[in-house]
Amino acid sequence: MKKLIKKYWIIPVLLTITLIGFSTYMYNKPRKNIIDAGAKYKVSSKKLFADFESNENQANKRYLNQVIEVAGSVKEVSKNQQGDFIVVLDSDGGFGTVRGTLIKNQKLEIDKIKEGEAITLKGICTGMLLDIILVDCYVIGET
Repeated sequence: MKKLIKKYWIIPVLLTITLIGFSTYMYNKPRKNIIDAGAKYKVSSKKLFADFESNENQANKRYLNQVIEVAGSVKEVSKNQQGDFIVVLDSDGGFGTVRGTLIKNQKLEIDKIKEGEAITLKGICTGMLLDIILVDCYVIGET
């Protein structure tokens, strides 16, 4: 009976060790270097928003988790709860905008950005909620 109990405890223990190892690997996995990565698409904020608004499923297939460059007019610059800077690009889409969360080393670029200025952001598109969300962005420059 003791051998049977030991036998059934080995599987859960091995499974737990495997899950812990996999979780540690995924947590420490290096993130994609956006600065060196080539942008798969280069679009304006208006076109990007129009693509998502007209057919969100098709736009998700095209842009989701892709490195893209988005050019547009700055509507707002703010900080989120984590202290990261957010650049909001106008989309002429009524309530929706394109929101780019900048990487940490972009503090100097933020100081240069003015509302109404045309800039280009490069980042990873994570989809659309009410706004189109870009993460790990950096400012390429003024357009």
